[in-house]
Amino acid sequence: MLISFFNSLSFTTRYTFALLVIALLSTLAYFNLSNLIEEQADYGKIINISGKQRMLTQKIALNAIYYKTNKLSESLKIMETSHKYLISLPMSKKLSNMYYSKPMLLNERVEKFFKHANEFKKSRNGNSLTYILKNSENLLIDFDKVVSVYQLEVENKTYALSTRELYLLLFTFFILVIEAVFIFRPANNMINANKIKLLQQSRSSAMGEMIENIAHQWRQPLSTISTIASGAKVRKKMNMINDEEIIESYEKIIKHTKHLSTTIDDFRSFFKEDKKKTIFNIEDVISHCKSLTEASYKSNNITLLVNIKDINSKVEGRFGEMSQVIINILNNAKDILNEKNLENKIVNITVEEQKYDYKITIQDNANGVPINIINKIFEPYFTTKHKSQGTGIGLFMSKEIIHKHFNGVLKVSNEKFTINKKEYYGACFKILLPIKKFSTN
Repeated sequence: MLISFFNSLSFTTRYTFALLVIALLSTLAYFNLSNLIEEQADYGKIINISGKQRMLTQKIALNAIYYKTNKLSESLKIMETSHKYLISLPMSKKLSNMYYSKPMLLNERVEKFFKHANEFKKSRNGNSLTYILKNSENLLIDFDKVVSVYQLEVENKTYALSTRELYLLLFTFFILVIEAVFIFRPANNMINANKIKLLQQSRSSAMGEMIENIAHQWRQPLSTISTIASGAKVRKKMNMINDEEIIESYEKIIKHTKHLSTTIDDFRSFFKEDKKKTIFNIEDVISHCKSLTEASYKSNNITLLVNIKDINSKVEGRFGEMSQVIINILNNAKDILNEKNLENKIVNITVEEQKYDYKITIQDNANGVPINIINKIFEPYFTTKHKSQGTGIGLFMSKEIIHKHFNGVLKVSNEKFTINKKEYYGACFKILLPIKKFSTN
């Protein structure tokens, strides 16, 4: 019933709804992460102060033994200020019982400890000294218990916020899949009947690849955010971090959160249907495709090299279609390299200007396409992959796009290439796009 309702909506309504949901989820994820950082910073401060209380009780006792009243006065002042701060904060029921209820009655005992310390400071009262020495060790033990409760509470809150972040991430992926299924697939139905089946299969295959790519893109920033937050937490517990380092950690986490948001935008733009042709730079397409695939390449230990000559290569067409062609070739190169037992796996992209056209070359070192199939790889439904992994549509559609939509040429051969004075051999895809003069107006 819900699917029927969604299908009854116009394409614009569906698209707007999906964008609003993704924007909402991104905002919630950002505020949840900010809340996590603030909670950890606040609890880090509280745990640090509670830990100091333990140390100060011992310092006061030692200063009293050796009659160092000036140092005793200094330690006592810090401890009184810290105690007032701690009891002014909202407390959990467990902490409140520790401070105000039997058997611990920590607040009452601390106040009494302060009273005797002040009396000893003024008159060196022997009874006060006895009280200080007798109770400082017990207070230290109880402060240890308080610190343990604070640590447990911050760990529980961190876990709850991290779990919420995970659910937001999973739900965002779900919305992205829904967007692809219920928005872009119906949009493809507007294309003529003879071409629709091939194009749908090609984009469905690309969607699977792109979801894998975005998973790789998100994994490293999420891991980095977790490492930064955890590291700051541990260092705060040990009183080994200052305010400048905390702010630096915040800035690093914010930088990585923005990267996650940018990844969503890149993913969405890849599937966006271009309504009309535009003039764009080949360099921008290569950069866009590299950003979408480099995390997946790193995960598979593949080096992706890009060498663009000093040119201004403007072409006319649909940016998204050109991106689809480049990414399809890059994904095929990744798959074939993963099947090979190579010490160094390399994909090399070059862009250069020739007399009549721009040449994009994409080479890998997977030892080339077998001679008996090299003339078939652009045929529809031809694939060397298992049926569950490939449709044989990608390269056929890529050639269709380059030939019919860009008036260019897409071809393949097996060639040698040299990187850092070392020679490699593998498949070489060449895209030739005619040079046109465009008005500067």
